[in-house]
Amino acid sequence: MASASDAQRERARGPNPTAGAPSSAIVTTPDELDGYLGLSELLLQVLALDRDPGEVGRLAGRRIGQVLAASDVEVCDGTDHLGGWLRRGFRPERVGGGRDTTFVLRHCPFADAALANPAVVCGLHRAVAEGIAEALGGSFEVADLVAKDPRAAGCLLELQARK
Repeated sequence: MASASDAQRERARGPNPTAGAPSSAIVTTPDELDGYLGLSELLLQVLALDRDPGEVGRLAGRRIGQVLAASDVEVCDGTDHLGGWLRRGFRPERVGGGRDTTFVLRHCPFADAALANPAVVCGLHRAVAEGIAEALGGSFEVADLVAKDPRAAGCLLELQARK
């Protein structure tokens, strides 16, 4: 039987924020938390300010790209910086190189949200990648984001060198 102090501690902690949540929605790492906070901020801009998801995502991507470009990390090209951003939850695998590069995204850190509204969630992430590419000098562009079932992942972010 629980003592009164146990019950008081339980009330002080408040409700379990993950009770009833799908297991994929439970945030377990700082990168995932940062990702959910970032996605929430973008979604708020889309909803509360009635802004286009592409516009919101590209603006966020340009800001991220500016920070990446100013970093002292040595890279071969801008796609390395983009791959670094993708490593914050998407578990990218780089395929190809040169003029055409594809990142196979082995994990969707926003699977439940993407399943609920892929046009907005996946569209925001494509636009962020476009903004990053632009901020990194425009030597490459996002050719396509081929979205797959987010529970299985495997989305393809296809990049091509600009002429």
